[in-house]
Amino acid sequence: MLEIKRYHFDSALSVILIIVLVLHYSKLTSTFDFYLLPIMAMLGTLPVFWGAVQALREKEWASMDMLASIALIFSLLAQQWASAIFISLMLAAARILGDLTQAQMKKSIKGLLKLRPEKVNVERNGKVEIIPL
Repeated sequence: MLEIKRYHFDSALSVILIIVLVLHYSKLTSTFDFYLLPIMAMLGTLPVFWGAVQALREKEWASMDMLASIALIFSLLAQQWASAIFISLMLAAARILGDLTQAQMKKSIKGLLKLRPEKVNVERNGKVEIIPL
């Protein structure tokens, strides 16, 4: 259930970040860049920072979220809002693809388990016996 919620959150976040980047690079308004861009950059970093905190709790010092957090911190400190949004977008897309791959893998494994035989032939003392697996 948690994976489904994270998938939907990452999907919504990706759509929002794409819209923000399109608006930024279309140069429609400068007030947009001044107010909304920093807010969205910080919002986009939250899932990455959360993943880094969880990695620290599990004593994983070189996780993807940990390394990405460093890049995001420097982007935010340098006020490179579009860079921070783009990094967050790429990480959200990576999480979405990871979730989809994991779901497909589980489906494939369940399909393979359905193909396993329920009985096996075992040869003992020259006789073939059929026994349950």
